[in-house]
Amino acid sequence: MGYVTNSAILPVLIGKGSLIISDSLNNNSIVMVHEDLEQKFTFSSTTAYIYLDEAHSIGAIGKTGRGAQKFARVRENSNFFRLELQKMGFEVLGDNDSPVMPIMLYNPAKIVAFSRKCLKENVAVVIVAFPATPLLLGRARICLSTSHTKEEPVKALEVISQVGDLVGIKFFGAEPKKQQQEEKMLKLE
Repeated sequence: MGYVTNSAILPVLIGKGSLIISDSLNNNSIVMVHEDLEQKFTFSSTTAYIYLDEAHSIGAIGKTGRGAQKFARVRENSNFFRLELQKMGFEVLGDNDSPVMPIMLYNPAKIVAFSRKCLKENVAVVIVAFPATPLLLGRARICLSTSHTKEEPVKALEVISQVGDLVGIKFFGAEPKKQQQEEKMLKLE
């Protein structure tokens, strides 16, 4: 969705004489639009616009922006989930407290296999690959919400771990399973 959104809106906002200053980690669609419209720029205008892609923050704390209790629960669940993924050996990007967790898959041939095998076990993951990311920086994006029960993230972690082993995308050493199980049980209590 980010690719389509950016590809549709940016050409409307920019044109001849526009200057785009973009972070290298932005969605590739921003960079691609920039390359399509690249020209020599002059600074004859003093008008400036800031374009923020905040698609993943909308509704994170409720329709009114006041879902503090729900936000706290999502933050706690997200930090637990992220830590467990890291303990299993996955490379997880993003910030602590964020309910959006990118798991790096890298190899384009493994991206679809990871997604399909998770879905077969009733765990939906969003895959993000080229052209939205550089070719070798594909990822699966996990999104937690307040609607998940306490059991669902634990089940999802089990599935993601099994599929990660099968597809071969655990890039770091995992902690011993017995220790992981004990810590999961303590956190759920």
